[in-house]
Amino acid sequence: MCAKWIAIILAAGALCGCSSVEVHSNLPPGTTITPTNASQVQVLYSAPSRPYESVGIVSAVRYKPGWTDPSVGDAVPQLQAAGAKLGADAVIIRGERSLNDRHITVEAEAIRYTSGSR
Repeated sequence: MCAKWIAIILAAGALCGCSSVEVHSNLPPGTTITPTNASQVQVLYSAPSRPYESVGIVSAVRYKPGWTDPSVGDAVPQLQAAGAKLGADAVIIRGERSLNDRHITVEAEAIRYTSGSR
């Protein structure tokens, strides 16, 4: 019974290492950040036509087990959550890299729309 619990704990620990997120704010120190709802953070692949300001850089490293290679889409929920922490309205995917080891790193710019267009 004890060995079963140890196996479960080790498996849970291994799964926790499957993804990581980094958030770097461009805002001046002391700026109050009002988080947004992650499900409402848009994912863009080019700059929007409406005015915006950059609020930071976010990146996600995602591991995908199985037979298919990881894709940008696998990291989208983590990027949205990281952007929301910065109060972003959207994240613009700026780059990705895969090391052929079932991991993908995706970097994005977190933005907020300006000119009262929120």
